Amino acid sequence: MNELQPDIMQNLIEMFDHPDLRVKKWVVRELLHGDFSDEDREELIIEALNTSNVKLKEFAIKELFRSKVKISKVLIKQLLAILCISHNIKVVDLLIANLSKIEENKILPSIKEKMKNGIPELQKNLFFLLVDFQTPDSFDIILATTVKNKNTKEIMFFKEILDKKIRKIKEEKDDYSDFVEKVYLNMKNLPVSNFLHYMLKELLSFGKDSIPYFCTYFEESGFKDDIMNQLSKMNSQELFLSFNKKLSELKDEEFSRVMRVTLEVFAQINTEKVYELISNYHEKVEDFNYITEALKSINDVKLILNMLKNKEKALINIGLEIAQILLHPSILEEVVRLTKNPDENIRYRTISVLDSYDLSEVLGIFREMLSDPSENIQDGVLDALARHNNEAVNQVLLSELNNETLRDKIIQILGERNLETYFENFNDLNEKARSQMAKSLVKTSDKIVKKGIELCGSHEAEKRYIGVKTLSYVLPKHQDEILPVFKGMIEDPDAYIRSTISIALKDLDTPLATIILLTLLKDPNKRVRANCIESFLNTKNKPAIIKVLKGFLKDPNNRIKGNAVMVLYKLGDRSVLEEIEKMLDSEDKWMVTTALYTIGDLKINEFVYKVIELLQSKDRDIRKNALMAIIKINSPKFIVHIKRLGNDLDKEIRTIAQSYLSKIR
Repeated sequence: MNELQPDIMQNLIEMFDHPDLRVKKWVVRELLHGDFSDEDREELIIEALNTSNVKLKEFAIKELFRSKVKISKVLIKQLLAILCISHNIKVVDLLIANLSKIEENKILPSIKEKMKNGIPELQKNLFFLLVDFQTPDSFDIILATTVKNKNTKEIMFFKEILDKKIRKIKEEKDDYSDFVEKVYLNMKNLPVSNFLHYMLKELLSFGKDSIPYFCTYFEESGFKDDIMNQLSKMNSQELFLSFNKKLSELKDEEFSRVMRVTLEVFAQINTEKVYELISNYHEKVEDFNYITEALKSINDVKLILNMLKNKEKALINIGLEIAQILLHPSILEEVVRLTKNPDENIRYRTISVLDSYDLSEVLGIFREMLSDPSENIQDGVLDALARHNNEAVNQVLLSELNNETLRDKIIQILGERNLETYFENFNDLNEKARSQMAKSLVKTSDKIVKKGIELCGSHEAEKRYIGVKTLSYVLPKHQDEILPVFKGMIEDPDAYIRSTISIALKDLDTPLATIILLTLLKDPNKRVRANCIESFLNTKNKPAIIKVLKGFLKDPNNRIKGNAVMVLYKLGDRSVLEEIEKMLDSEDKWMVTTALYTIGDLKINEFVYKVIELLQSKDRDIRKNALMAIIKINSPKFIVHIKRLGNDLDKEIRTIAQSYLSKIR
């Protein structure tokens, strides 16, 4: 420390009392970035942090974490104290963002100490900070506070914090074992209550890693009835997946313990899963007693088999009725034998039992039954197959089309059923499934086209959208029917529908399609105009379309201008390179990101130097798009620049860079 520094420090202290905020900020900046020891400036830093002026407080926090000042225990305690008492959202967010970057082992002791003496209402901000930490200790603090709290209003807050923490753990961790153990230890001595049910749900939310702890809790807590009541309210399929995954990993005694509890649970909440479990794991089971007990809690397998083998029709029918509930491999074998029974009524009853099993196990049996001498049996089998819409069933049905007795009903199943299924499940199907199904249906019938046209005339926007989307899938071979419908909808009140029409025409270069697109180019909606431009990509009339699209290079909307640049370039107009350069120099960041996307998509090398420069932009969206452009151009000489972004502050950018680098190694 040179001889002038004490005087400088004294001057700074005196100037900090200046009424002008700008002077105070200058003092803080000089103090934090000047050549002073951390001890000398600590007192003034604390004074700046404790100021009642919110703007100065924000400035002091930002500058503190930008500087090279060591964040001592004293400063940590001071920052935490401010976090606890602050009601200013900006200050709270700023503190959480920066404190979460400090090593947890340095800050957690101060948090624990603060929580011992603080006021609960003012401690809440600490929990927002704890959510960002990654250690089991931070998780344990939240858990313990949640469990110990008696105040109803307070407990709702801590439940929300706990939920956020668990979601964050799942995003960042692959191994939950430490965290699951924390939940278990915090809940195992809780009394029966709604809160205990909540903690049970939190435990099971960790999936397969929580199953051994759950099994211990289930067997030792003494609350089996209450636990079963809570489990019955949960999604049994999700629970089953967790148990099933864990069982596949376990061996010997641990497997037997978990399997025993699993069977006991699912024998009550979802009996079908009991048989799936037995089918999956019977080879790993050494003691079948607990399997037998699980089956007895539903029905006795041996008794059902005896009933099915009995000569009395009444007993056989009762056995078939129970067999439909108790789905077991040995029962299936006996049911298959009964498909050859001389009594038609018994054979007919076997259809519903077989239909309760997994289709893959019984499809071959159903196929044999289509040759049954009774038309009643044949119809019953077809009705059962009609409830399953998949390729294997369709193949069976198609193979029987030569049977004149069955032909009409099979055609009806293959046609109308699929059409109805398509429209009923439209919103649940993804784009690829919709497209494939529509194209498949139109090969056998034009009913889908007629239905689509009918929906386009609906007063409901959702139905019109389904109609337009459906027609877009089958457009090429039915354009004479569909294009006039689209032309009549270019003024539809729903912009999304007009946009869908513009996208549908991108692969159709006909006069009427061009007229529709040219009309929609004047649409008031930006999205519609942008999609229209893109739909001219495959035009044969290049000179005329290039002339039209050049007018959109002056559009202020980044997507419209970007699409115009991209299409014109692909149509052979390289003069748009000048527009790309202008977009790269724009002050509008979205113009810049669009230019970067275009450069990457078109693999343009002319602006590589500028793209590399933008890799260092302070704006994460610009950095991200610059990175994607460099990756798409895919030249070995750019790897060094991509490596730098492998350590970027932004998680998404780091992931993109690291993923690319891992693929080229």
